[in-house]
Amino acid sequence: MCVNRFSQKCFEVQKKLPSQEDPEVYNLLVETYSIPPQVFLLRWVRLLFCREFKVEDTVELWSNLFQDACVNGETENFSLADYFALAMIRYYIGFGCEFAIRQVAGCP
Repeated sequence: MCVNRFSQKCFEVQKKLPSQEDPEVYNLLVETYSIPPQVFLLRWVRLLFCREFKVEDTVELWSNLFQDACVNGETENFSLADYFALAMIRYYIGFGCEFAIRQVAGCP
């Protein structure tokens, strides 16, 4: 996967998926703060969340992501990972991390 495909995946998760599945997240990230998707999604997409969790939890998560992709016949696009990223964004926003999002975006 080249850099352009990583960037494309980040774009899909931040702009397309939330605008369809969670308009509140879309409005906060894209319209309110105009955060480029690579700012925080690139690490998740490249490393499949391995820096966010303990090794044991990451192995279990990967097992589920790969199993879902295999069952659904996905060879390149792990759609469950997209939804997992959206869930993590919702989690951070739900715990008052909007402040952190504003800081990343350079907003007061």
